Amino acid sequence: PARALLLAASDEAEARGRRARALGQLRGALVRVTAEREEEEMALQDGTADLPSRLAEARLGCRRAQRRLEPALLQLKYAREDGVTGGDLAAAEAAVAAASAEARQADRELSNVHVALCLRLSSFPE
Repeated sequence: PARALLLAASDEAEARGRRARALGQLRGALVRVTAEREEEEMALQDGTADLPSRLAEARLGCRRAQRRLEPALLQLKYAREDGVTGGDLAAAEAAVAAASAEARQADRELSNVHVALCLRLSSFPE
């Protein structure tokens, strides 16, 4: 009778150990899923969920600004070399100023995406 009781207790202990390991695995999976969900929610809140599209838009904005700035600078250069004065020179200078402002804005947008990407680096352990 004592031996049977010992075997039953041993079997019960093994079953409880298996259940504890299974619960531990489930708890670990729940913690991982919860952390992933919180990360996704934070990404949606701070706008980093669409980083690839924001990066593409920022790059395109920089290219557009560069394509507008280069001709404006050339036009201003040629106007100065040709001795243009008055309204034409002022218009060329205004075009350069507008294109420069657009380029600075595009650069700021690209910098913001870069910062968002750098902030996301901390979420990767390697």
